[in-house]
Formats: sequence, structure tokens, C-alpha cells
Amino acid sequence: MVVTGHFVDETWKLQKRVLNFCNVPPPHMGVIIADAIYKCLVDWGLEDKVASVTVDNATYNDVALKNLEATFELLNKKMLFEGKIFHVRCCAHIVNIMVQDGLGEIKGITDRVRECVKYLAASEARLIQFGEIVKNLQLPLKKLILDCSTRWNSTYMMLFTALAFKNVFPMYKARDVDFVYVPNVEDWEKVAYVCEFLSVFNDVTNIISRTEYPTSNLFLIEEEGVYICDENSDSHFDALEWWKANNLKFRILSRMAADILSIPITSVASESTFSAGGRVIDPYRASLATETIEMLLCGADFVCAQHELKKRSETVEPTIREIILP
Repeated sequence: MVVTGHFVDETWKLQKRVLNFCNVPPPHMGVIIADAIYKCLVDWGLEDKVASVTVDNATYNDVALKNLEATFELLNKKMLFEGKIFHVRCCAHIVNIMVQDGLGEIKGITDRVRECVKYLAASEARLIQFGEIVKNLQLPLKKLILDCSTRWNSTYMMLFTALAFKNVFPMYKARDVDFVYVPNVEDWEKVAYVCEFLSVFNDVTNIISRTEYPTSNLFLIEEEGVYICDENSDSHFDALEWWKANNLKFRILSRMAADILSIPITSVASESTFSAGGRVIDPYRASLATETIEMLLCGADFVCAQHELKKRSETVEPTIREIILP
């Protein structure tokens, strides 16, 4: 389990720190997760400084947060905003659930496109023949994408790239009698409509997934359009910078704003730590003690933050496989 802390520092910069990376043995019940989170907070002396906890929308997380809140109340621990914003649900996970539900309506079409790509990817000779057709039609794209079915945005990319080859698939079928998964014209029309619809969700996902600090500070910039910039200024509005400039004027309100604007709207920052964990717990270091692993991951995160080093972009798990056409 990973716990990361988000906060606004004294210079009004948004900060993130990995607080722990610990082993939580099964069963992963809500009460067990709540105990692990609370132990982490106590170890860091943060049990009186928690405004909210952002988690995925799993049932055990709902139970965990209820138990954690009950623990705070039982021990008379202070909860900011009286606990009204204590439980924050990961918006990236919510978007994923919504889109996966929508994709279920065209599951048959999606499966046919996926099988098309898988069939071609299984043989270099098939890819070469497919690529020759692409060249003859003078199409610009040089790759197909095979998705990870649990990641809706990778399915979107698979459909979007396959759509560019919609005229190639039937031409290839005429050359390969075993190629039986070709979508028809009506299917491609539905794919085109779905891709247009999903492009909006894809943009949202990219906004909240391409940063180590996915907080309400980003959300505010996207839903609010009332700030009027100087006509001669090219600068992008930054809510934290505005509050930094006006914190003496609004002493109490600015402190409240700092708490609100540091709330993570997704759990992406926590999940990305598991990618780093994969490099630490490799086959050559499988016998490291859990305490050592936690020290390495937390220490590396703190050192990078202290020296303002940018960590390389990582994904939580492989989401797409790009298939380059010869």
C-alpha cells in the first residue's frame, strides 16, 4: 500500500511526498486498510492534519474510510472542515467506470477490432502484407495499437488508430481467407461516433494523469473561466499564485484555499509509485526487507523533491502495445 501526502508549502508551491510503501497482507478488508493508513499517519505525526483522503471507488475503500473517520472521532482527533471533505473519490477511476460501462454497449464491435489487431500482430508476414496495402493507399499512419482491456483509454486509442485503416482491413481479407474478424461499414460508423465521444474523456484523463500533483488546483483551471488575463500577458492563470499574492489581504480565507487546493482529485500519484517499486523489487533484489524497500522508495521521493529533480514519466501498467507496420 502507498500513502502519499499533498500539501501547499510556505512558498505556496504544491508538494507531494511518498509517506509509506508498505506490505499489507491479505485479506484486504476495509478495517485492515484503515489500520494501516492510521499507523502511517501516527508515524509521521499527521493524525491531526488530515483534510481528506483520496481513494479508488472500491467497496473496501468505502469501509476503510468509514473506519478511519470513526477512529478519528473516537480519539477526538481534529478533522478539517468537520470531515465534510474527508472521503474523496478518484475522478480518474470514476471516468474509467463510466466509459467502461459505455463501451459495454459496443462490446461486440470492440472485440472484432481487437481480434483484427491481434491476428495481424501474431505474424510478421501478415504485418508486411497489411503494410503493403497501407502504402498503396498512401495512408500516413504506420502503426496499429493493441489495447489493455482494463484500460479504457487504451481501447479508445486502439479504435481510433484502427479507424484510419478501415479500408485496409477488407482489402487484406481478400488476400487472407483466415482473416474473419472484419468489422462492416455500420460497425465503423459506430466506432467513429464512439471515438468522437470518447475524445472528450480522453482529454480529461490526460489532464489528470500527466502530473505528479493531480489536485483541485488543476480542476479549478478547467471548470472556471471567469479569470480575465491581461491582454498583453501570455501567462497561464495559477490559482496558487493568485492566493500567494493576496494572502495578506485574505489571511484566513487563503489558509482555507491552501487546504482545498492541495486535495488530490485522483489516486494517480500514489499508483505511479508502484512503477518505481518495480525497479526496486526486481528479480535480483527480491529478498529485500519490506522496511528497506520503504526506505528506498520514500527516500528517493524526498531527495528528488528536495533537489527539485523531475522523475521520468511512468505508467502504472502497460496500457497499449504499438504494432509497427513494416
